[in-house]
Amino acid sequence: MGPMYRPGDLFENRFRIERELGEGAFAQVFHSGYCTRPCAMKWFKVPFPMVPVNTLRRFLSEVKLLLRARHDNVVQCHGYLLWDVHFPKINPCLLLELM
Repeated sequence: MGPMYRPGDLFENRFRIERELGEGAFAQVFHSGYCTRPCAMKWFKVPFPMVPVNTLRRFLSEVKLLLRARHDNVVQCHGYLLWDVHFPKINPCLLLELM
């Protein structure tokens, strides 16, 4: 599967994709900038309008848990994206600590 997003794409006028870090069966991960620090953007391959409601609820529930989690062995979650004016078919995305 080809890239869903490309280096240079900008989301919410503050997250710019810099380069791809990897791709698996369910997600694509990019190096990006979040405010002034680097982060990993994990894009799930199912576009938001096609995500079943129960799957979206689980995604948001897991995001809430990740946002509260603070442990050396758990990657820190900085937030998530579900929608962007310039990308109406945006895929759910996690903004994660870059390891």
